Amino acid sequence: MSGSDNDTFQNGSALYLSCGLCCDGVLHSHVPLLPEEIDRAGQQGLSPFARGERYVFLQPCPCYNGTECSIYSKRPNACHAYQCKLLKKYTQGTIGLEESTKLVRTVKHLVLALQTQSGTTSHSKRIWQQIEEYMQDKGGGTAEFRQAYPEFMMDLAMLRVLCKRHFQSRIEQDKDVTG
Repeated sequence: MSGSDNDTFQNGSALYLSCGLCCDGVLHSHVPLLPEEIDRAGQQGLSPFARGERYVFLQPCPCYNGTECSIYSKRPNACHAYQCKLLKKYTQGTIGLEESTKLVRTVKHLVLALQTQSGTTSHSKRIWQQIEEYMQDKGGGTAEFRQAYPEFMMDLAMLRVLCKRHFQSRIEQDKDVTG
């Protein structure tokens, strides 16, 4: 491994920049902002709003275009500081780049499959909201739904397992918030 490869491995940039799951609404519903970030976030198009005692902006992030962040160098602190479970394992050297990017590709494939199966392709709604609306519309949760849409149910179960096992910490699963 060359020096530059080691630097990339250490800071995780190769994985971080190929992922985007923390930006596209798969992992989180919202991102907290520091008080001093609220005005800039509004100017960047993040539409901050009060949620309890904090200001947040909703995911998917309008500054993420599916492959990159348009405000990367001036992104909010929570975005800068956030590391999912997979990125932590990668930077610690317990998982390699190839395996990490394969997990990311698998999750993205499952999201696309679920959107295709449900006919929902909104980039302004989280995948979980799209799924919930689809299932409500189709009578999801019933035995009849599960029997009629087994592939959808399997893809949904796999997506949930992969997100919990490889991307979200226990706190994130409980709070559904970064930072």
